[in-house]
Amino acid sequence: MTNQTLRAEIAHGRASTVVLAATASLALAGAMVIPAAADTGDPENLSLASTVTASGQEVGDRWGPRLTIDGDHGPAENRSDPTVHNAPDSSRWSANNSDDAWIDIHFAQESAVSEVAVDWGNTFGDPYALSISEDGVRWEEIATGITGVRDGIVVTELDEPATGSHLRLQISGKSQQWALAIWEIEVLGTPIGQPPVDAVPLDASLVPLPLEATATGGAGFTLAADSCLSLSDASLEAVADRLREAIGTSTGLTLPTGQDCAVSLAIDESLSVGAGRDEEAYTLDVDENGVRIVAHSPRAALWAVRTLVQLLGPWAQAPVALDVAPTLEAVHIEDAPRYAWRGFMLDPARSFWPVEEVEELIDLISQFKLNVLHVHLSDDQGWRIAVDNEGRADADTIDYTELTERSGATAYMAGKSNYAPAAGRTGFYTRAEFSGLVAYAAERGVMVVPEIDGPGHANSMLHAIDELNTAGAFPKPAAGNTRVDAFDESTFAQTTLDPRSEATYTFLTHVLSQLVDDTIAGVAAAEGAGAALAPASPYLHIGGDESATTTGDDYAHYMERVTEIVTETGRLPIVWNEATSTPDALPDGTVVQQWNGGISQGTRDLVENRGGKILLSQVGNAYYPQIPTTDLSGPSWACGGTACGIDDFYNWNPTSMAGVDEAGVLGVEGPMWSEHLRTLHDLQFLVFPRLLAHAEVGWTPQARRSFADFTGRVPAAGVSLLTQDATFQLVPEVTDWYSSFAPAPVADVSQAGGEVLVGYVAAPGTAEVADATVTATLADVDVPVRLAMERGFHYTDEGRTTGRVMNSLIEVYAQLPEFAEAGTYELAVRGTVPVGEVAGAVTIEVAAEDGGDADAGSDGSDGDTDTGADGDAGTGGSEAGGSSDAGAGADSSGSGSGGDADAGGTDTDTGSDGDAGTGGSEAGGSSDAGSSDAGAGADSGGVDSGGTDAAGTETGADPESGGTEAGAAATSADAGSDAAEGADDGADDGADEGVDDGADPAPGAMPDTGVQPTGIALAALLLIAGAVFTLRRRAAHRS
Repeated sequence: MTNQTLRAEIAHGRASTVVLAATASLALAGAMVIPAAADTGDPENLSLASTVTASGQEVGDRWGPRLTIDGDHGPAENRSDPTVHNAPDSSRWSANNSDDAWIDIHFAQESAVSEVAVDWGNTFGDPYALSISEDGVRWEEIATGITGVRDGIVVTELDEPATGSHLRLQISGKSQQWALAIWEIEVLGTPIGQPPVDAVPLDASLVPLPLEATATGGAGFTLAADSCLSLSDASLEAVADRLREAIGTSTGLTLPTGQDCAVSLAIDESLSVGAGRDEEAYTLDVDENGVRIVAHSPRAALWAVRTLVQLLGPWAQAPVALDVAPTLEAVHIEDAPRYAWRGFMLDPARSFWPVEEVEELIDLISQFKLNVLHVHLSDDQGWRIAVDNEGRADADTIDYTELTERSGATAYMAGKSNYAPAAGRTGFYTRAEFSGLVAYAAERGVMVVPEIDGPGHANSMLHAIDELNTAGAFPKPAAGNTRVDAFDESTFAQTTLDPRSEATYTFLTHVLSQLVDDTIAGVAAAEGAGAALAPASPYLHIGGDESATTTGDDYAHYMERVTEIVTETGRLPIVWNEATSTPDALPDGTVVQQWNGGISQGTRDLVENRGGKILLSQVGNAYYPQIPTTDLSGPSWACGGTACGIDDFYNWNPTSMAGVDEAGVLGVEGPMWSEHLRTLHDLQFLVFPRLLAHAEVGWTPQARRSFADFTGRVPAAGVSLLTQDATFQLVPEVTDWYSSFAPAPVADVSQAGGEVLVGYVAAPGTAEVADATVTATLADVDVPVRLAMERGFHYTDEGRTTGRVMNSLIEVYAQLPEFAEAGTYELAVRGTVPVGEVAGAVTIEVAAEDGGDADAGSDGSDGDTDTGADGDAGTGGSEAGGSSDAGAGADSSGSGSGGDADAGGTDTDTGSDGDAGTGGSEAGGSSDAGSSDAGAGADSGGVDSGGTDAAGTETGADPESGGTEAGAAATSADAGSDAAEGADDGADDGADEGVDDGADPAPGAMPDTGVQPTGIALAALLLIAGAVFTLRRRAAHRS
């Protein structure tokens, strides 16, 4: 091997190079794959435990950058043979076809790097450089001017170890025109720091991950009914409203504003946390004395509140009342975002999104600290914003109301989408509705940025406005018409406005000016100082993408004219990256939204020399319509026919992708186009949980991010989404999805028992209640359980993108038995759902019965009669004499005789042949604790004259209508019929101390039947003749 090893004669900065070519490189390849080091401090191959991002890849479905760190150098022979080198399963990276490709290896923890070996394929870097970074943002070159070798390994040995968490290989030239090829990159070094996950020892799962978060130990703090909020500034009232809005329903807390409160929010404009954007920086501290938030601005305080809500756990935002203590662990958090713009793009043009659905989406994105909603208001398929004729220029004769009258009524046509055959939804926002959306978003820290696309994607404008159909517009109206037809996807064409017609610019001047006015009005209308949480957008998006018909000078002329209109409104333009093909037409400060291809030189010049910014929306890392998993139908072109998974959305570095300094990157945005969507659940299913990755990329410093740590935090967010009725996919990269139970408040339960809502189960992936098995146990006795679910998990709709939903909460109902005494009881809930097991406890407060008066009936003493039918306990009073010691208890029916009935009474008349109507019993006597007189239990029917008579003599009548003879035991029948027919659960407990003094209890009877409070033995759950009162019913199992 040594005779083929060449050491470079020159040093490259802090390094020297060894070149191993051809067969020598293959021999060394096996030797250089270094396993993870033992506890010896020996250098190891850091790449094997790292993640990797790159400038791109040549083909989306093969030869990705992750193959450079998989330990596989490819075949031992003939690697350079094109049939081997270009085989689809070749374990190498094929870069985007650029002379300035790069690849960034992110170590599992901070490390000291001593050597880098690059195993090149048939196209190598000439030259390339190596850089090291602590945070993936600020780079230090450690070796420059290195030249690769065809089908060989180049080893760069550092004179002194370089310390960092990232290593980047930057290519500035290639050996030939084909895409760069690397089989493997081995980074030899020694870990010296702790993995990022260990730096956040919190119980809570926070997304996005804060800049710094530490559990401080000691007691935390529990919010109480009398907790209040102290605000240092009136501008924080809107922030306080968001906290109340988020947790008020689940906790029942009102959190009024007050003085010297345990929860305080304060503004400190001098606050800096040492990294990130100070404008949105905050600190959050929790200890046994309360919660203290200090924020640089009201918007920063809002992000602190979003973190606080996550600290309360995944059920905090549930829209139902829960019996869960709002307890916070003791923590110290310092936080600020990496990028200023953390956006989501919504497309109502192709299929309309109603106001209430947009508001629901705003609520969700704000929770994860996204702060921009970009609204694509126009496209070929529809126009979605009302424009009136108010304020038209004197010479302007265009009737702008035609926009919504005609193109508000069009959308993506039925049958034109391969994945969503139904037609898109039509509609539009009135001016007031749009301003209202802007206000709603501002109150939640979200800035709304409208877009009117042009010169392409213009059919909706040409369909609505005659004056726009001039010579340079395309397509042309049919003969005899003055405007084009509604857009038809089957005759797809590159539509365009006329770039040389003054009507085009008259139209856009009026439309854009009115849109700016409505945006400003919306922010001004925000309630509770909400305007302080998000400003009126300083930007207007004017599109510029996919203009295949208008090109060259015509395209440049259009962009120059429209950007002039934008700047006259006091706004800066945002354009899709195609617009930088004519960079001189763009004003200084223009924002370029990069969605496809490489970063152009025009974009770099705009950013580096003219104050422009890059907004990253790269298709393979941020486009939500692209399927997240290969088993779904839907578009996949952005990732070469395979899925754009949650790992693709997470494992990338926007600044490295942009190839400019961090200051030149405005932020990130995830577009959601609507060709194939028809409902909000369709949208959510594709967006979540990838939006969580997108949020963390935009917020968390590169050096703090770890995909393994992130996927461990996603399941809690999944439970939170379920509690809010939001849909998401169980992506396979997240392996720890789990279910969770939350108890409902169960208070003032009648001693008679009955069916009660006892809690909720969040069970991701549960298709129907039959897939869940849940049991409830009351002091070692199972009670019947009924499950209810609004909708189940529906993975796909006959191979289409529509109809996908995740289940909402499962409601858990328990059929409680009769309670002998008032008090506090504990119900244990356990179960199994598709993602695992679930368990919890429910506290049940049983109220004492009122022994004096009938609640729903009339006093039966002294022979008072029921006003209903004889023998019917369904509506009330009890008949015939006797006295009641504690009143008669009833579940959903009457029982007992002569006493006061809570929910029904007893009639001594034998009419209806002893039928108690809804489970009541006949015949006289007195009742001590509200059980059926004379020891006869009835499951789903009454007792037929089978109790004792008024003198206490047993009559022994035959049972009828489901009744039982006196002294006999009645075991439980089907619990479902119990609830349906209103009968007492299982049986009325008979032959107790309620028998008239003249009669003895029936054989085998136990006194004081009914469930006892927590801690008291349940021997009283035995029925007459010693039968066990089980009330057992289990949920159905999947067949």
